[in-house]
Amino acid sequence: METGGTWRCSRAANEPEKPAMAVAMTSLGRLGRPDDLADVVAFLAGPDGRWPTGQNIRANGGVL
Repeated sequence: METGGTWRCSRAANEPEKPAMAVAMTSLGRLGRPDDLADVVAFLAGPDGRWPTGQNIRANGGVL
């Protein structure tokens, strides 16, 4: 998930290749954004989400 603090931790700051590696692992070719996850939550909380029950929904952008 790409947020303002995604790459601020000291370990990631010392490894500049990490963002590109994370993006390369997704089939969408980008990291998720908070609004991507919000869309999943809105779907499940809304009337269209009334049917799925007991499911694990992997909102991960197609991580390979």
